[in-house]
Amino acid sequence: MRIIVIKLSMIIVLILAACNDNKLPKNEDIKVITLLFDEEAEMKASDFVQSTRVVLLEDTDETMIGTISKVDVVDSLLIITDKNTCSVLTYDFDGHLVAKINFKGRGPGEYQHITTTWVNHDTKEVAIYDNSQMKILLYTLHGELVKDYRSPSHIQGLALHGDHGYYYRSMDGYYDDAMKPTNFHLIMTSPDSLRLELQREFWLDNSSYLPFEPFLRSNGKILLLTPGEQNIYELSGMDMHLRYHVELKPNPMWVDDNFRSIITYEDYTKFRKINMGKLGHVRFMGGDRYFLFNATKQLDEVRGKGCLFIYDTKEDRIVQSGHSIYNDLGPYDMTNNLKFFNDSLWISVAYQYEYPPNVLDTIARIEGLDFSKSINPVVVISKLNLDK
Repeated sequence: MRIIVIKLSMIIVLILAACNDNKLPKNEDIKVITLLFDEEAEMKASDFVQSTRVVLLEDTDETMIGTISKVDVVDSLLIITDKNTCSVLTYDFDGHLVAKINFKGRGPGEYQHITTTWVNHDTKEVAIYDNSQMKILLYTLHGELVKDYRSPSHIQGLALHGDHGYYYRSMDGYYDDAMKPTNFHLIMTSPDSLRLELQREFWLDNSSYLPFEPFLRSNGKILLLTPGEQNIYELSGMDMHLRYHVELKPNPMWVDDNFRSIITYEDYTKFRKINMGKLGHVRFMGGDRYFLFNATKQLDEVRGKGCLFIYDTKEDRIVQSGHSIYNDLGPYDMTNNLKFFNDSLWISVAYQYEYPPNVLDTIARIEGLDFSKSINPVVVISKLNLDK
């Protein structure tokens, strides 16, 4: 307990010390990724999808899924986060349940809510962050508790890599709590040290865009995409380097660090009104070679139009882009419930209630599924062939 208090005190001291540190790291190897928003462009699934497999997730009285918020893949297993039932479920690629994490409570190894999750591919552990208790819990892929520990509040995204931790958080919650911008920063930890970076103030709320986490794994490192400035930082150990800058065209909302000029809520509402119809809200997923970006054009106060871009880091070019995907390989919406993307897989989720009975019958016949055995969602696993 004493160590935890000391570490949290260190965090507060570092936060206060970094309040005026807004300088970006310099790096001559920064690449600019240009995303050209074309409202008429449409992607066709067969142009980059090699095959599609539909997996019906097994259910029991204890494993009925509410809403799938995140999917990860490790060791040919699907790690599924369901915030509605406060569960993390492990399935194999045939839809058979392997393990379940569901320990609600306030005691050791228990959590009240799932704010977000992360799978550490190095240690093969699932991290659950519970903001209500300011606690992170680590479990094996088979649901056994490894440990839990106290954490800062208001974490918008976390990444664990080996024995290092990265926590992208806001010190004071969301902007509408005090009518001030959200104060974002990055906490980097190792077993024996702690460091604070990227002190920024944004009028944005990253958590509303999950599963587009601010973090992704790529080539043995962690990448962090920051809002507003639209920079991608590479994190390795306790080091951080600026690797990419994302540029939207035409008509971008965020340019030349203009987010820094927004100080009050009045500034923010005025800025949104002036910039209605412009491009913003960049999110991403990815693997070692390919990144999938999503950018949004704000049409009015509540509606926006998105566009997807697949970027090849090796060739430094966009290989696919479009505001929608024409799925000529099946009756599944690849974009609406997209949950996972890497170099070889595109995984989306379909809920049985979304389809009329005749369509479900057709899917069952083509895919060899028996929907009478499970009311759970199906996971649509598309194997990609982006090289072509």
